[in-house]
Amino acid sequence: MEIKDYGADPIEDGMFRMVPSGDIVTYEERCKRLPDKQHSKNDCLGMSWEELAQKQGGLNTLDITRRKK
Repeated sequence: MEIKDYGADPIEDGMFRMVPSGDIVTYEERCKRLPDKQHSKNDCLGMSWEELAQKQGGLNTLDITRRKK
């Protein structure tokens, strides 16, 4: 049974570790494997920082330096 990745964690040198497979891929390969996700180089587990903050309790949990005005 093939593992379907649902997210990616950024790691050094512009590479990404796919979740849950653990494959290390380029940004381009990450975009191919996650076609239904909005892609940003500034994300975590396939979510933007804003989406992650919402899942953790709202944008007030997001670091003030990252908030859009």
